Amino acid sequence: MKDFSEYLKKFKLLLNNKTAETGVIIQVVNEITGIQLVEKQITFKNTVLFVNTSSLQKNAIYMSQEKILTHCKQKGVILTEIR
Repeated sequence: MKDFSEYLKKFKLLLNNKTAETGVIIQVVNEITGIQLVEKQITFKNTVLFVNTSSLQKNAIYMSQEKILTHCKQKGVILTEIR
């Protein structure tokens, strides 16, 4: 039973880490573009960030992509691309 609880702790750490990374991404996008995103609007797979919002906001985020990627990297979140 102890092994199973250790196994579940690994998933809990992974979920907490992903939530923290999402918070950093939301904060950086808001600081740079002024666009306030919510967790439901972003997903990331590997190192690619997917933004699900209006075209106008996507364009503003895409125009600031390099700054966003640099700031995220400085805060410990590695992203290579925004789509």
